[in-house]
Amino acid sequence: MRFQSGLIESERARARSEHEPRRRGTIAAPVFRDLNKQIRDFLEFLDHRHGHGAVARMRIADLAMEDIEDYNRYIAVKGFSASQVAKRIQLVKAIIDRAGRPEHGPQVLTWNWDSRDVAHGVPPRERLLQSSSSRSFFSRPTFAGRP
Repeated sequence: MRFQSGLIESERARARSEHEPRRRGTIAAPVFRDLNKQIRDFLEFLDHRHGHGAVARMRIADLAMEDIEDYNRYIAVKGFSASQVAKRIQLVKAIIDRAGRPEHGPQVLTWNWDSRDVAHGVPPRERLLQSSSSRSFFSRPTFAGRP
């Protein structure tokens, strides 16, 4: 999958330095590092699944629905939150979409992306909110002895 490097390069072009002002369409350097790691994690998963060096020879047509579903289950079982699982799967979809660009030849999936089984991550923990008795929102401070 040589086309994932195109996705990494396009994201690198969007990354801004630490001292650069925030502009529309840019991402912070730590966000780019996270995206890069998430892409590498997916590629390592495929390499482990199909054998060492398999990713270098793969085309999009070689990517089976089971690969995506198994990766989805793998990251969900690993304990990632539902939002992190969704972000990682969106990144896989971006890799697939990037492969359809003209410079990579007309690569398409042999299956429908929307028909895959989806596993969700760990739901967020329940939060305890302060009760109204622990903080008094409507009480006003008194000034000079007046209520």
